[in-house]
Amino acid sequence: MKVAAQRRAGIAAVELALLLPFLALLFVITIDFARVFQYQLTLDNCARNGALYGANLRSYQENGWVNSFNNITSATLADGATLNPPLASNQVTVTPATGSDGNPNITVTINYPFTTITQTS
Repeated sequence: MKVAAQRRAGIAAVELALLLPFLALLFVITIDFARVFQYQLTLDNCARNGALYGANLRSYQENGWVNSFNNITSATLADGATLNPPLASNQVTVTPATGSDGNPNITVTINYPFTTITQTS
């Protein structure tokens, strides 16, 4: 009876040794997916904040486009401080345009490099 119990314990140890790398890989992939999802939501909110600030800005002619772009960039960077590394102003592009109705449009683009936990060289 003891031999059968020892054999089952040995088989369980071998199964664990075979499955542990696969389970660890699944765990790391899950963590990376969660990080990508969180970063995407944060960056979407940052771009949305900048675009909303630009849409509500009424004084383009009074302040000039340069000051308006600086304010839009600052509004975009507000939530980006929670990222690691934080969102920088050189990663934000603000593009002015004119819509078909003749009103000014603002496009906020963020270029943020994401590095995974399992970063390979």
